[in-house]
Amino acid sequence: MSAIHPRTARLLGSLSLAAAVVGAGNPEAHRPAVDHRPTEGWFGRATPAVPAGSPTLGHSAPIRTVAHSGQCIALTFDDGPHPIYTPQLLYILRRHRVRATFFLTGIQCEKYPTIVRRIADEGHELGNHGYLHARLDQMAASAIAEDIRRADQVILRISGIWPRYFRPAGGVLTPSVLQAAEHSGHPIAMWSVDPRDWVVGRDATAITAVVKDTVGPGRIVLFHDGGGNQPRMLEALDNLLDFLKNQGYQFVTLSEE
Repeated sequence: MSAIHPRTARLLGSLSLAAAVVGAGNPEAHRPAVDHRPTEGWFGRATPAVPAGSPTLGHSAPIRTVAHSGQCIALTFDDGPHPIYTPQLLYILRRHRVRATFFLTGIQCEKYPTIVRRIADEGHELGNHGYLHARLDQMAASAIAEDIRRADQVILRISGIWPRYFRPAGGVLTPSVLQAAEHSGHPIAMWSVDPRDWVVGRDATAITAVVKDTVGPGRIVLFHDGGGNQPRMLEALDNLLDFLKNQGYQFVTLSEE
């Protein structure tokens, strides 16, 4: 198990995100400030969570693009880790020397902690996709905050990394989701390219075509390594990476500067 920074561990002891949402005091006091940036270099492990300067709590809009100069795009993968398909995905990314951002569910992380550590060890960014992948549109802000908190703690315990971004299950953006994410200290990361790769029966050609038609500098592409159509997603991705590199695109994680 990866070591957790001592100061981060102490922060966890007093963290209560759900209480912050229901209005107990200043939410800044419950939120640890951590550095989530990946290290430089392909084989460098993602940066472990370490306290940084205190951020300002604001009402930031969810991000749908990355702010990079040049031909940069961000690949993101939701709903993992999956015991079969996530390792296959990691092999493809490693072969193409591409880093990505993985939005992990807490319950899957608990089942497959070795894969979580492998994702981090290979230099990818870890994101929070909730603990249960729940129906957030049917939940109060306090319950959503608790779901986020549980996923945070699982990811941190396994990897030593505090995920910077939260992506709500199903892309649900109700006022309760926005409030819970804000008080939990997470910017929300959405996407700007959705090939609907999770749809069972959707072939690799259709997935590829959507990405080719809608990709552009700064776009965030949504894929799923957990879902129901992973073999076709992997087939499409392998071909897409060659195409995108030939078009001059470079690949960044969401927190990469």
